[in-house]
Amino acid sequence: MSPKRFREIRLGLDLTQEDAALVLGVADKTVISRYEAGGRRPSNLMSAVMEVLASLPKKESQKLIDLLLKQMRKIKKDSDE
Repeated sequence: MSPKRFREIRLGLDLTQEDAALVLGVADKTVISRYEAGGRRPSNLMSAVMEVLASLPKKESQKLIDLLLKQMRKIKKDSDE
């Protein structure tokens, strides 16, 4: 996935870099910034997740993103304890 496409999808999904990092399970927004700048490439799985989210109707993609964010925040909180 090109850096331009990655950013285009993220913005189309109204995701901040921080939320995209959380949804995709990467360390932080710096990783997302590097994907978008071309310094790193997202894994095939991350690219597929982004493309699937982009292919869904807006309402469905937002629902899935909300579920993923909720679950990832819970996992992160549990691992910090």
